[in-house]
Amino acid sequence: MLERVSLGVWSRSLASLGSSLAFGRIAPLFGVALLFTGCVPSAKIEKNKPLTIAVQAGIGGGKKGFDHAEYDALLKKHVKGDGRVDYAGIKKDHASLQKYLGQLATAPIESLSRDELLALLINTYNAYTLDLIVRNYPVESIKKLSKPWDSKFVKLGGETITLNDVEHKFLRPVELFNDPRMHFAINCASVGCPPLRKGAYTGKGIDAQLAEGVREALKKPRYLKVSGDGVEVSKILDWFKDDFVKKYGTLREFLALHATGRAKELLSKEGVSIGYQSYDWDLNDIPKKG
Repeated sequence: MLERVSLGVWSRSLASLGSSLAFGRIAPLFGVALLFTGCVPSAKIEKNKPLTIAVQAGIGGGKKGFDHAEYDALLKKHVKGDGRVDYAGIKKDHASLQKYLGQLATAPIESLSRDELLALLINTYNAYTLDLIVRNYPVESIKKLSKPWDSKFVKLGGETITLNDVEHKFLRPVELFNDPRMHFAINCASVGCPPLRKGAYTGKGIDAQLAEGVREALKKPRYLKVSGDGVEVSKILDWFKDDFVKKYGTLREFLALHATGRAKELLSKEGVSIGYQSYDWDLNDIPKKG
């Protein structure tokens, strides 16, 4: 499913090439070339950029923490046990969300430790995605909005960047965090995304929180299910397969570490078939009554 391809950083939003051709839509020539050569979204830091330098400084020697209490309370109040989000409720509490975004805008990036920065960046992506949806709510899907991943509205550490920047220039590059479990933590406001955590990520708890996020997601058929003598997994693991390969050797090995039951048994065998499920871009809103 490849949706948008740009000359810069690719978005998390990808759509089916076959579907596009079937309806007569023509992708940019560069994008088509990328698809047919099998290229994947790039994960690259922007060297010598102030925010990049600040993040590197923090990873290298930052000691301070960051208070996510405002955001944590908001999530505990409006995120349900299954990861569905009460956007109408957050809209009523928008002032609380905006207060937290204001804290992110002035965060002392270079002073934060590595784990604090990883938690902060994940929370930044998720909080600004919530804000984007709430500002346009009601909406059926984030894909209905204009350039949600490429618009500069994310204010962090004194700079204004995009959601794509947060993901592809800071969270994904191996030079910074090298932890592909973040793909199970960031949430694109869609049913197909791993569930939004009912609480903020924190520097002190980030490793356990990421492990829990992967473990809980892979218990659900939407993200991992047995299919005959093989398994089918979320399309996210296809789009960002290389991130897991760089860290774990193969996607199978990553899945085998976190799967349970019959799926774990199958994934323990080299050569097991791994298929990919279609992606659901519907808004991960709570069901409407009536």
